[in-house]
Amino acid sequence: MNVNELNIRTNRCTVFELVRKANTHYHLWEFSVFNNKVVECVLLRVPLNAICTIELIQDGSNKVVYGHNIIYSLYNFMHNKIALESNFEELDGKYFDDLSNLLKNRFEDTQITIHQLDCKSDAATKEYFINQVNK
Repeated sequence: MNVNELNIRTNRCTVFELVRKANTHYHLWEFSVFNNKVVECVLLRVPLNAICTIELIQDGSNKVVYGHNIIYSLYNFMHNKIALESNFEELDGKYFDDLSNLLKNRFEDTQITIHQLDCKSDAATKEYFINQVNK
């Protein structure tokens, strides 16, 4: 492995963009779980951990190394599949469509950080990246 092989790009996108691309751009584990705190953090503007991916091919397809539950939770909440459980009365029991326009816009416009390892990286570099991210 060569230090120059570790080519990691950092991008930012909105929750709306992330959710829109979830089915086509991100390969997720099937056992991801919904996390109320992820959705609540976005609505309260509490920063989330960055999502880490490995670009599989140059068409933009990515393997998620860290952040499965973040993407899964945002996707399912925004598609009204799960109601939020919260200590905040105005959020508890709400689906995305139940939120005020102000909260919907805040949710969709929140910026998410994604660290992406380049698809040209060799196997040893990819393994190193995965191990470091999941420590």
